[in-house]
Amino acid sequence: MNKDQVKGRVEEAKGKVKEVTGKVIGNKKLEEKGKVEEIAGKARANYGNVKHDLKRVANFAAQPWRISACSLVHAAPIRSLLPLPAVQLNIEEPR
Repeated sequence: MNKDQVKGRVEEAKGKVKEVTGKVIGNKKLEEKGKVEEIAGKARANYGNVKHDLKRVANFAAQPWRISACSLVHAAPIRSLLPLPAVQLNIEEPR
């Protein structure tokens, strides 16, 4: 996990706490502020996820003996980015 993933999830949790607190005490402003903070936290965590996935793809691509069309379809970091269904192959992922 990178720092954006961690900070995003912490921010998301803090926002959820503020949102629930606002609902419980009837403070609409606090509730809305919590929702905004939660959404911002999700966005930052997703940014961290993309950054992490791109780093894994770059590391995978740096090893030319492991690249083929089939292995790229199977690679876990980019599976969600491809419009093609993942093919079940027995290929080692880089460590």
